[in-house]
Amino acid sequence: MKARTSILLNVVLFQIGWWACVLSAANNYAVQAALALAAIVAIQILIHVSPVRALLLALVCLSLGAAIESIFAAAHVTAYQSADLMLGLAPVWMAGLWALLSTTLDVSLRWLRGRWLLGITLGAAAGAMSYAGGARLGALSLPRGYSLWVIAAVWGLALPLLIQLACTREFGPREDAR
Repeated sequence: MKARTSILLNVVLFQIGWWACVLSAANNYAVQAALALAAIVAIQILIHVSPVRALLLALVCLSLGAAIESIFAAAHVTAYQSADLMLGLAPVWMAGLWALLSTTLDVSLRWLRGRWLLGITLGAAAGAMSYAGGARLGALSLPRGYSLWVIAAVWGLALPLLIQLACTREFGPREDAR
């Protein structure tokens, strides 16, 4: 697959996944939201130049996302419907969005590698806008006046670090990088 086609497909599938997940969650279909994400992440992994590498990165991001989103929920930075929460942890669909993000890190967001200031700025702005959009659609609420500031700070750090991680050899050599 040509690089431009691959990047465009990556962006389109990410957007479809985000919208399907957030709109499903906003309409009390949390299970369907998680299933939609799982399907799109699976497609992205299967078409990746290195599916094992993509799966490993998705699992790392899913785990990190579950931890961060659970901290957000416990600290009342974000709030979800009680039916979405399991054992006080963030909903599966919310952590799943991190797995969805993983599919973009070494594809459509690869150009940010090494551009730390731009990655921090984009992470902070896009992270905050994503949560604000999700809140406006009814998928979550932001109960504190400082919620978006905390989210922006976390995403400002997370995005460039995750991109750097995704583009390292520790996840195995990329076939298309040879």
